[in-house]
Amino acid sequence: MNLEWSGVGRGFEYAAAFVAVGGAVLLAIRLARKTWRYTLGQRRVQQDTVDQLACGSSRVFVDSLLGAPQFMTADDDLETSAYRLAGCWVSVVYRGNTVVSFSVTVTDRRLWIDATRLSHAQLSSPPVRWWSFSDAVQLGRTAIQQVDGGVDEASWVGARRTGHVRHYYFGNPGVYQHYWLSYNDAGAGSLIPEELEGAAVLRGRFGDSPPPSRSTANTLTVVADFKVVDRVTQEWRFGVDLDTVRLRAVD
Repeated sequence: MNLEWSGVGRGFEYAAAFVAVGGAVLLAIRLARKTWRYTLGQRRVQQDTVDQLACGSSRVFVDSLLGAPQFMTADDDLETSAYRLAGCWVSVVYRGNTVVSFSVTVTDRRLWIDATRLSHAQLSSPPVRWWSFSDAVQLGRTAIQQVDGGVDEASWVGARRTGHVRHYYFGNPGVYQHYWLSYNDAGAGSLIPEELEGAAVLRGRFGDSPPPSRSTANTLTVVADFKVVDRVTQEWRFGVDLDTVRLRAVD
């Protein structure tokens, strides 16, 4: 009888050990899936989504790609829609039902965006990490000063808002589009305070070449219609407007 109960006891021990190991394995699998979903996997999905953005696209296409816009504003003949993705805001400017400009502002540096395709492989920088061999501009990580080739730039500071932007134009290799890398105060990263020391409402108007910015390039703006370029620079349409998107209570 004792031998029988001893065998039953060992059986329970083995079963308990099996359950414990199985539970640990299941937990590890769930954790791995969650980590993939909210880091590498989610970044891949977001990257594939924003890489399809292009000036000249229809509003129907953009809405099918990004979903319904959360915020919309109108100014004369231009209408701006703001779309929320997992780690970024996408701001799209329409004239009628056609895209004339768009911006991507990274809000979570873990979900950084490679700007290679969006810039037609014209924007590049030294690797963000020493072990990386990629020269891609990583929105949300790369510093503005690391990206050469800018034709002009500007920085500004207000009572509670700041920003820095650098303008790029590559002619035919860049399909005759205008590109801006900027620090948007609704995005990830930081604006180096000393770069704005002594700045007024606007310092370093386009063409005046302010000091190179070590601030984070968290936003890429693309414009194809040359008629819109002046309005983008004058109205500072470099990504979403913080005062608009902060109406969103959760993020």
